[in-house]
Amino acid sequence: MTLNLSSLVKIKEKNPKKRVGRGNASGKGSYSGRGLKGQRSRSGGKKGLKLRGLRRLSKRLPKLRGR
Repeated sequence: MTLNLSSLVKIKEKNPKKRVGRGNASGKGSYSGRGLKGQRSRSGGKKGLKLRGLRRLSKRLPKLRGR
């Protein structure tokens, strides 16, 4: 197969990333979609939340009895 302009296939474009925190007029300013308070709204807050995924994992595993 040769590479010609007619044989090229158009690649599906991704949705553009939302530019968050670029002023109130942009629609994603001030709190930037994070909400008001809490650990998840702070900078670096998602890094410390390890238990959110561990809880689901621990529910799936069987109980280890006698340990």
